[in-house]
Amino acid sequence: GDIEYLPNTIRIVDYPGYPRLRNGINQYLGNAKAIIFVVDSRNISDEAIQSSGELLAHILTRPAFVEQDIPILIACNKTDMHGAKSDAFIFSRLEKELDKLKDTRSVLMETEGGDGAEGSNEIMLGTEERFDFSVDVASGVTSCSCSCKKRDFDTVQDFLQNLF
Repeated sequence: GDIEYLPNTIRIVDYPGYPRLRNGINQYLGNAKAIIFVVDSRNISDEAIQSSGELLAHILTRPAFVEQDIPILIACNKTDMHGAKSDAFIFSRLEKELDKLKDTRSVLMETEGGDGAEGSNEIMLGTEERFDFSVDVASGVTSCSCSCKKRDFDTVQDFLQNLF
């Protein structure tokens, strides 16, 4: 059915992070007011962090993301469970992963060429220095701990309310 837009209401799009679906997120970035990037705080294997980092890198290098100046909240879910890592730890791990990806992506963009080649519709990921969310993402990236199971997501609600 039709969606009725009322004042002070928001539409939330739950988009999966599977690599094969990654390009589909582009259609939402043009109208996005914010991104809540949910990470399982118990699954911080190298593979999980790499996958999350690749999705974040994909988002951060879209022209629509940069043009819209979209803030990001990294919401670390399941922090109430045994073995969960803190949001500060996950934030730091993702920053380090993006630093690794920054170097790989800049080499790829150089080999593809910047004059109309396939990679030229991407924005560079970060500066020549170490990747740093506070420096390299003008719209801002913050993190929080939450637990959907325990309905502990006040920080997520605060983040959304501060957009309006």
